[in-house]
Amino acid sequence: MCLPYIRSLIHIDADLTVTAIVLCRIIQLEEIIMRKAILSFLCEEEGLTTVEYAIAGGLVGAAVIVAFTDLGAAVGGVVEGITTELTAATP
Repeated sequence: MCLPYIRSLIHIDADLTVTAIVLCRIIQLEEIIMRKAILSFLCEEEGLTTVEYAIAGGLVGAAVIVAFTDLGAAVGGVVEGITTELTAATP
């Protein structure tokens, strides 16, 4: 990547050539570090565990909502039945 640029500097200035070589090496090391960081992030299983817990929590929450909705309808039916019986029994 940097080699053509460095080759063009060889004839210009030796100090500039050394500086360019060092900079190229730093860039290569940064690329290696970044690749390792990305691979580490992609292979990390703790993130997957968090997502799994979030999905499970969402499913439990949905089940609770459905259960309480059905329970509310059932309780409403019982209350309606009691009201009907009491109304019919009142003289």
